[in-house]
Amino acid sequence: MKSGSKKKNKKKDKEGRRLSTAENARLKELLDLAQMASPDSLTEEAGGPEMAQALIEKLAQNDSPRLETMAALAEAYPEKAVRKALRRAVFQMERRGIPVDSLQENAALRPEPALRARVENDLHAQIGPVMDLSGARLVVVTATHPLRGHEVLIAVVSPEKGFLDIFAGRVNRKQLTRLEKDMEAEGQPMVDTSLLHSADVLEKAYQQHIRMNAGAPDGYLAIRPSLLERAARSKSPAIEEEPGASTEPLQPPTQAQCDLLFREPCMERWLIEVDLLQPYLEEMQSAVESPLVLSAMSQADRLADIRGRALSGIFTGAKMDSLRDCLTENAFVFRGIGKDDAAKTSLQAAQECVRFRDAPDGSVFLRYLLDRSLAQAGGVDLGKPPEEDLMEENQMEKPLILV
Repeated sequence: MKSGSKKKNKKKDKEGRRLSTAENARLKELLDLAQMASPDSLTEEAGGPEMAQALIEKLAQNDSPRLETMAALAEAYPEKAVRKALRRAVFQMERRGIPVDSLQENAALRPEPALRARVENDLHAQIGPVMDLSGARLVVVTATHPLRGHEVLIAVVSPEKGFLDIFAGRVNRKQLTRLEKDMEAEGQPMVDTSLLHSADVLEKAYQQHIRMNAGAPDGYLAIRPSLLERAARSKSPAIEEEPGASTEPLQPPTQAQCDLLFREPCMERWLIEVDLLQPYLEEMQSAVESPLVLSAMSQADRLADIRGRALSGIFTGAKMDSLRDCLTENAFVFRGIGKDDAAKTSLQAAQECVRFRDAPDGSVFLRYLLDRSLAQAGGVDLGKPPEEDLMEENQMEKPLILV
């Protein structure tokens, strides 16, 4: 008898611990609530996989079980114990003659990733501002099921560096709302955009990623085929869809406009990389410390010449095209959050990238960007690797994904 008792206890421990008195009281409250609450709200009230498992087991014992609620619980809590509870519940209800066809396609009853299986549900895309000169930005694609909640793809991507960070998984409505607030607080406000726009941004990063890496990001591969199919990709930049984003010539941005633009939190990391600046920094320092006695005018002319060569050396034609795209994309985001002045300045600067593509020294915006980057790099000890002094301090101090 003792041996059998031990085996029975081991089986119980393997399947899950017993609920406490307080948890049993809470379970009773939730079962009463299940008769009137929506599946989504009950899922949020469950609070964890253990309570979800207990709810599924109890609901399955009813003569009229709440199948939609059971499905929502299994989708929201993909833990093994919850999946097993749903399988047992389906088996028990089938033996009692209760139709369970609506549960047979539940993701908990099959091994395929849920996002891939449900990608044909309602898709919604959001995008954040370009955060640095590599084009790094946040893209969020949400797959919503009317009963089983939300699954998201959250990716930090760059057309130059590929996928920098990625998260794919299930979240509830509260978590989505909190994510949006956190992003806005970190200077990454999210705006709604088309599937076409989000797919274009993700695909450029994906193509670059597979050129630079042996593997591809799994989270994106799950959603990629259906997203591209539904997006019907186009080469037109998304900003052209926005009112006020015409191609009519705009006045160059003023120094004051550039100053206001760079006060936007999302522009904080817009800095030229120190390794690109390093040769010109050394040349400038040599000019300032030269033993030759130069007039103030001569020294200023020499520094201006170095700045001009720096702009021409750093901002080649391809880099100017990339910068134009980054500025145009930020204009889209600024307009989406109601910052029309910042959107206008971004478009003015984007047009300068076209106008001065082969002569970047003529751009007010680029001169401002260079001076700002030089000022940030001004305290670097030229005898040390610049990456240790500036890159970690000024460019990578905040995480890009906050989940």
